[in-house]
Amino acid sequence: MFSQAQFNSFEFIFLFLPCVLIGFHLLKKSSNSNYSHYWLIICSLFFYSWGNLSNLPILLSSLVFNYTIAQFIGPIDTQSSLRPRNLSRKFFLILGIVLNVLFLSYYKYFSYLPLGISFFTIMQIMYLVDCYEGMLKPNTLREHALVVSFFPTVIMGPILRVKDVLTQFRETVNKGISHEQLAPAIALFSIGLFKKVVIADSFAIIVDVGYASVSALSMIMAWVVTVSYTLQIYFDFSGYSDMAIAIAMALGIKIPINFNSPLRTKSIVKFWQSWHMSLTNFITTYLYTPIVRSFAKLNFHKTMLATMITMLIVGIWHGSSWGFLIFGTLHGLGMVINHYWQKKIKIKLPNFLAWALTFTYVNVAFIFFRAESIPDATAVLFSLINSESIMSLATMAPIFELGPQALPIIFSVMMGLIAISSGKNSNQIIEKFQFSTKELVLASLLMVVSLIYLNSNVSTGFIYYAF
Repeated sequence: MFSQAQFNSFEFIFLFLPCVLIGFHLLKKSSNSNYSHYWLIICSLFFYSWGNLSNLPILLSSLVFNYTIAQFIGPIDTQSSLRPRNLSRKFFLILGIVLNVLFLSYYKYFSYLPLGISFFTIMQIMYLVDCYEGMLKPNTLREHALVVSFFPTVIMGPILRVKDVLTQFRETVNKGISHEQLAPAIALFSIGLFKKVVIADSFAIIVDVGYASVSALSMIMAWVVTVSYTLQIYFDFSGYSDMAIAIAMALGIKIPINFNSPLRTKSIVKFWQSWHMSLTNFITTYLYTPIVRSFAKLNFHKTMLATMITMLIVGIWHGSSWGFLIFGTLHGLGMVINHYWQKKIKIKLPNFLAWALTFTYVNVAFIFFRAESIPDATAVLFSLINSESIMSLATMAPIFELGPQALPIIFSVMMGLIAISSGKNSNQIIEKFQFSTKELVLASLLMVVSLIYLNSNVSTGFIYYAF
């Protein structure tokens, strides 16, 4: 059994998930539909603490703290009896945000990193702000635990707005789910699992070999390795997001999509509108907008400064190393240049050139995301432009030595390249999904191939488990 909660495990797919779904839908039909909520909370807390019980008190303390703070932030007409008269709602909002940031910073930068802390902390900061703005009343403890610990999203997102998901839990009381609704969920889960264990984990083998000897990379192999990481992290994270969305669908809940073909975009601005979209929505609404509003006599240059500050925060959110700070800085600069180009220069590039520049820029920025150190990152960057060593394949010798065992990797790489360059993405496939024998056969084929790969013991944990 995996040492931590994993969507890509036989225990999860064939034991945990069926038990959760069956229990949830049976209890929804009971005389007290709240039983289904309690069942889901118990299952979610079990999933979160799977393999590492020490994570559970951290999630619970965050959950209870934010539930309590929200009671003092809520509308005056319903919460005035709880709040001391000499302390304002704004005071408790600021207190809640500051303590959440300190809580996240302590565990992220000075202690061990509990699973999902970056995601459920951001989610609850959004919740406190929404309570303050009057978009929703404070949850009951049951409702807050239900949404925050929701096992499809608690570890890696997508990042949810509490009000959107809670409304659905309330509206779907005593409502079952049909085969026609369950079929696209199964198909999407199969697509996500295929992305992770067949495509992403195969690219990971190339990446790990390359980054293990960065000083020996030839020019061609440096490009192979760096592009492989860009594709690995995309298929890894979007695969998880597909599975999370699918599980929520099977529970009758719709959560936001997280990726929309970001590697096909033709600008850095559009890349961030399509990559980790729930984080982008948080950045725009809860970081960028308040920063912009803080400026007196707002102008275009100040909005670009706000963009730069926001992306620096995004880099720091990912981790405390210089690599993440450079990653955020590069994307901030890319977005600023993108906006200035559109506003001042106004020259439209040919589509292919715009895509190639965007992909190359994203690929270079991801080097700082993946490399173990700045010297390693600079060594890779140098190899990308080192024309004196173009063709050497020695770095990839461990892969070539696999012989026939390398064939599944080649197959996976080809599938990944086809997936990003042509055809519909998973969102578009599910949007047009028809309950038919053909669709179910294709979904079953993806699932079978994924399980074969999963059984080969090469499957790894998700990349964003580290954030």
